[in-house]
Amino acid sequence: MLRSWEERFGAVVVELTQSTITLIVGAPPADERNALLLAAEHHAFSPPEDAGTAGSLRRLARLLRAGGDDGGAAGPISLAPGIWEIGWSD
Repeated sequence: MLRSWEERFGAVVVELTQSTITLIVGAPPADERNALLLAAEHHAFSPPEDAGTAGSLRRLARLLRAGGDDGGAAGPISLAPGIWEIGWSD
């Protein structure tokens, strides 16, 4: 999956710990369709607590495109413009 994100979005791993992976993203998804597909991949890679609830993919897709913070509702992912930090809880 990381290779695919590198090819499609210019995502490069800059930090890897036991519980998180941080990527710098050169070209986040530009449209809603690609953002939704990417959100589904993120859900599979690191399932958030709200996975499967109404609107969870759209919420994450919006954050993947623009960055931002929705108070943790997106689950184990922290987003800033051009940075994806993905984590796994114990």
